[in-house]
Amino acid sequence: MPELSSGVSRDGALRGRGSIVASLVAGQLISSTGSQMTWVALPWFVLVTTGSPVRAGAVVAAELLPIALFGIPAGRLVDRLGARGTLLLCEAARAPLVAAIPFLHVSGALSFPILLGMVFVLGMFFAPYYAAQRVAVAQVAGADERRVGVSNAFLQAAARLPVLVGSAAGGALIGLIGPLPVLYVNALTFLLSFVLVAVSLPPSPRSRPGEDRRATPLLAGLTAIAGHPLLRAVTLTGVLSELAFQALQVALPVLVISRYGEEPGLTGAFLAAWGAGALTGCLLAAAAILRVPARRLVAWGALAQSLPLWALPVTSSAGIAITVLALSGIANGMSVAPKTTLLTLGVEESVRAHTMSAYITALTLAGPLGVLLAGLGFASLGVEPVLGAIAALGTVAGLGLFAACRNT
Repeated sequence: MPELSSGVSRDGALRGRGSIVASLVAGQLISSTGSQMTWVALPWFVLVTTGSPVRAGAVVAAELLPIALFGIPAGRLVDRLGARGTLLLCEAARAPLVAAIPFLHVSGALSFPILLGMVFVLGMFFAPYYAAQRVAVAQVAGADERRVGVSNAFLQAAARLPVLVGSAAGGALIGLIGPLPVLYVNALTFLLSFVLVAVSLPPSPRSRPGEDRRATPLLAGLTAIAGHPLLRAVTLTGVLSELAFQALQVALPVLVISRYGEEPGLTGAFLAAWGAGALTGCLLAAAAILRVPARRLVAWGALAQSLPLWALPVTSSAGIAITVLALSGIANGMSVAPKTTLLTLGVEESVRAHTMSAYITALTLAGPLGVLLAGLGFASLGVEPVLGAIAALGTVAGLGLFAACRNT
């Protein structure tokens, strides 16, 4: 059997890589579940203590704003600390921040401005955590598209699953122990994730003597994306798709109220159908990318994601709507991990963190715009035209990415 330079067999090395990726996935699953519980508990806490929906919404906005402001500079942090160091910093910082919220409230020192500031700081760690994870995957898996793709698919599944179970678990825990103790649970999940990263992920490679260690330009990620036709298409169409998806999130409750008689349980079923489909798609992608090139999965997944949505403006059947949303979610899940793989491997190693942070920043900025446009559309056009516009926007994005994947 061929031996690697370290003296470890190739099979042993592959098992080692697999265990590291498994630890990253487990850490993602644990911390994301805790975070999802918190983002049920925290707005609820603000709502019941202040009686203000505006303040509850401001807490959510305070988490998103720093991603837009500091997402691009996050690449510099990953450059400086390495993927492992960045992940450890994020988890070590978030655990006491989350735990401090209920502690300050009990001690009578938690004002609303202080709460907003703490949530803002929490949001600052999202982009570097995301970028560092993807850089870590590439360091562990190397330049092999299949290994990187499988790892990204499982990471994405670990991020999707908490959306389905974390919200329900958070709601149940709020009923049992109240909203503030839930934040202590989230702090514990960050600590567990810290331990997993610390014991499983090796330190980032050090620079060789004489290697150029000049700082990577701040906009290196945007420059890399702009200069690569396929990555440019992935990012631009990703922005359009995110805009359409966030608009859809707002449109579904309005659809239920206008067409199905104000059944809140149906709104949850619609959102759960899409989320379950997306989770299923991630798991399918993990298997498919072993046999199908990432570019092809991206092309067909992006196109298939929006085509089912054309049924939403015209169907009166809740069952059909649930099926349509599930199919759209499956296609989304099958394309997201391959997209991330193309973005990771399509640029030089020195700008990977910058590219991923630029990409997540662009998508984050698109979300609020989609919500705003959907709200304006409801006021002036009604829900059916808005749903049609969402399907059209998603289809344009899908066709554009399909063409780019086929022609570049």
